[in-house]
Amino acid sequence: LKKAVPIIDKIIESHPGLKGIIHTSNYQDADYIYQHSKFAKRIMVHTPKDRNLIINAFLRSKDGILCSPSCYEGLDLKDDLARFQIIFKIPWGNLGDKLVKKRMSKDKDWYVNTTAIQFCQAVGRAIRSKNDWANTFVLDQSFERLRNSKFLTDYIKESIV
Repeated sequence: LKKAVPIIDKIIESHPGLKGIIHTSNYQDADYIYQHSKFAKRIMVHTPKDRNLIINAFLRSKDGILCSPSCYEGLDLKDDLARFQIIFKIPWGNLGDKLVKKRMSKDKDWYVNTTAIQFCQAVGRAIRSKNDWANTFVLDQSFERLRNSKFLTDYIKESIV
């Protein structure tokens, strides 16, 4: 986290006046980013209780940045609602979870495939149509495992720079 916040700040700085989203894997990481970013005034972090309130405030904001562990799906940030997004952590399942372990033991591809689906969902939060665009930054080194898998869609693989 200490190394990531300056990188996050550089990304935000390179998108002045534009709205964005930071996908985290938990509320602690989201709060840490908010507490340590020099752009804290633009960053909006929610709790499970005030999620809808904060998301609505973000949608109405001029240049807000939503920082959330729970917006990989179900959020429509079309057009200027998000022109950049940061995927701080690839949404790998919890290997300590008994259900995750059981599914992995039954299907060796399940874990990576499920993660690829959730990653594609995250990317799709800010790119909603053929003509929509957003810059997506992945800060997690484990992305290489996902990138090299057979489960990541071709259009995402082709767009990686």
